[in-house]
Amino acid sequence: MPISFNFMKLENVLMKTMFKKTLVAAALAGFGFSAFAADVTTNVVNVSKQGSTAGDLTAGNVVVALEAAYAVGDTITFTFTGGLKTAPLSITSSGANAVTLGRTGQTATSATYRVTEITGAGAVHGSFTFTGATALVFKGADVVALGKVNVTYGATLGTSTSALDTPVEYNADADLTSGALFNVRDQFVAAVTAVNRFDGVLDVAADREAFTGAVTTDVLTIGLTNNSGDTSAVAKGTTTFVVNGDFSWAEDATVAAPVCTAGAVVGTPAITATSYTFACNAATTGATLTLDIDQGADTVAVNPTSFSLVATHGYGASTASLTQAALNAGAWTVNGSVVTVPYMVYGTVGEKLFSQVVNLTNNGSQTGTIYADVWATDAVTGKSVPVLSNVTVGTSHPKATAKLAGVIRQKMAEAATPFINGTVAIRLITDVKADSVSVYSAYVDNATSERAIVNNDSPVVATKVVNP
Repeated sequence: MPISFNFMKLENVLMKTMFKKTLVAAALAGFGFSAFAADVTTNVVNVSKQGSTAGDLTAGNVVVALEAAYAVGDTITFTFTGGLKTAPLSITSSGANAVTLGRTGQTATSATYRVTEITGAGAVHGSFTFTGATALVFKGADVVALGKVNVTYGATLGTSTSALDTPVEYNADADLTSGALFNVRDQFVAAVTAVNRFDGVLDVAADREAFTGAVTTDVLTIGLTNNSGDTSAVAKGTTTFVVNGDFSWAEDATVAAPVCTAGAVVGTPAITATSYTFACNAATTGATLTLDIDQGADTVAVNPTSFSLVATHGYGASTASLTQAALNAGAWTVNGSVVTVPYMVYGTVGEKLFSQVVNLTNNGSQTGTIYADVWATDAVTGKSVPVLSNVTVGTSHPKATAKLAGVIRQKMAEAATPFINGTVAIRLITDVKADSVSVYSAYVDNATSERAIVNNDSPVVATKVVNP
């Protein structure tokens, strides 16, 4: 049977398809969509937050490339975050069919224009460039108060609300109709990247008097930026660095060696039990701090600790300064388990005699030595006073529990400054994998047998206890 084809039916289908496409295009146009959109390009002006901004600030070049066909009477509005002082009374685009705008209104947050003239009958309108005599001028104090100032371009047909030259939303290829004008920022910035932080791992086998790999030094590298090219920039002065952490191991400031890149150390570095401070002069572009835990005969066990860095930048002719928020400066960890019991009662306190329970359980497969650091609290000053430092108190065996309360009590009684009665904090360091250790801690009123459980920071909970 011969095959026939209905060309009339095909023509009807094609006509219906084209008609639907026409309706879609008309609908898009009715909602203000177009195949093109104005493109705004800005040159952001960075402003020093530390400088004086009592006067006016001129925005960088703002270029608006027109894509739609404009007509006399169309409305164009530039919207700003705030701070606008003056916008040009008129401006003309660069195209063969140049568009001239006349300003009809201005506030601190907007400038409104009307299309007053178009050269020729085409739509090659070119771009508006706000620069030089037509540059946008802002109040400096307002810009600083705002922190950032942006501009957004908008246009409507005549005096209606029908959008013109807007971003295309339906094809995921929208042109940008806004841009940044001002960015107020701190002129001086210290920074520490992850790879430049302290990262020493204290070796338990070396009594925490060295890092793993038999090294005793660790280095902190600090980046220092002076945005001297910013508008209203001020002269840089001395930058003071305070490294906070546990420095109780240090005999004096000679354990550290600060270096000021392209500059010099100012004054004499200082050290306390909790910080190390040094300063670099104005020429400095960065700094390093090397800590050496090897103090010869004075070397002691070093505590694991975290470090932070606070940088204070002096500037200007006066004593003005900028202090940054604390930066992560790294940490010293231990190659083993570390559990802290924050509170434990020993001996007689308040006419009551107490006994203790400090049980360390090893759920892993390694065997390792257990070390103890113990601190008491000075009743007068409230400061921590070391009682024991890195003292061996036992051995941790696989799948077993070590009872440590008695040996800790004995070691404290035998210490250079004996401790018998009172409260202490205990840190237990075991040279086995950290995730295999848990500690149960409590103290007991001997008269009533009432037990008080003390929470500690064990990373795991013992599921089975096997006594050695």
